[in-house]
Amino acid sequence: MIDALRKELLKVLSEVDHVPSTYPISNLLREFARTNPQIIEVIGDKIVFMDRIGIAKALYGMGASIREILRALNWRDLEDYVRLVLEVNGFRSVRGIKFRTVKGFREIDVVGFRDNMILCVECKHFKKIDRNMLASTARRLATKSFEYLSMQRSRGFKKAVPLIVTSAPLKYDHAPYGIPVLNASSLPMFVANLEKFLNKILVLEAIG
Repeated sequence: MIDALRKELLKVLSEVDHVPSTYPISNLLREFARTNPQIIEVIGDKIVFMDRIGIAKALYGMGASIREILRALNWRDLEDYVRLVLEVNGFRSVRGIKFRTVKGFREIDVVGFRDNMILCVECKHFKKIDRNMLASTARRLATKSFEYLSMQRSRGFKKAVPLIVTSAPLKYDHAPYGIPVLNASSLPMFVANLEKFLNKILVLEAIG
């Protein structure tokens, strides 16, 4: 029964992108909704509420792999997942930071603050990895991260670490311009051991 429910919930995550949404409600899903109303609510043949990250956590508890779960998530879920990982590791996190520079508006998907460090994360829901696209993304992220660090220097932040997180599988290690590119399943280990990686990756330092 657990295996069948796990498959059902993975299918819901990948197929239901918004609520309310008409969906073929199985007895398994209906029973799960009855016992977990804070995660998903079903009325008739419609899913009227679902906490996607809550479902992801439930799936993990049922034995689903992080890779399986990430394949079912969308780009918004990926950003929420990154925030969750940062906060578990002592960062205060904000999604969708927007700011203005002399060259125009900038946006960073997820920003984490801890001590005097800012972690600037670009989330990419790639289906496959393109080296040229990665290099272009890394170059823009380095610029945005330094600009944002410069604006936050007066608040005591002295360094920024740019990072790209993707849902796509990675066959090789990528670090264009010294910026790590991580599959989302590797993010918890990386953030938990961040201090050990700082001498191997790009760390931007505030001027002045």
